[in-house]
Amino acid sequence: MIASPAELLYPTAAECRRIGLYMPPMIADMERAVGAQTTRAFLIQHGGKDLLIPVKVKPGHAHNAALTWLLKTYGAGRLSIPFGPASRTARMRWTAYRHFEAGRSVRVIAQALDTTERSVTRHRRRLVEAGALAPRPFQTSEETDP
Repeated sequence: MIASPAELLYPTAAECRRIGLYMPPMIADMERAVGAQTTRAFLIQHGGKDLLIPVKVKPGHAHNAALTWLLKTYGAGRLSIPFGPASRTARMRWTAYRHFEAGRSVRVIAQALDTTERSVTRHRRRLVEAGALAPRPFQTSEETDP
């Protein structure tokens, strides 16, 4: 069973960069221009799709600010919108990161995310490589035996 999308946290583009995920410049720029919440709502609906940017944005459109920014920045026409922080990978890694910050174990995080312990361990390794988490102290077998 896959973790429900509602259970996974949504990071910002800046938070994605902090945990070592690449963020397309378009997403970071949009987030700075229109805000994280507006960008998140826009990406949830349009991320991963080709979008036709209209010549004129209708007032009262659900994503008016994002579309207006895209029109001013890229002009009218077809544009591929990346998933960015709305991607499942970004959300899984960010949620795992928040669990690690709270001191939870790999097993508990795997159960919370409805994934394998191996996947959570990979997320942890990538978070350590990105400098977002401190490496676990090395233990020898002598240190673990009573």
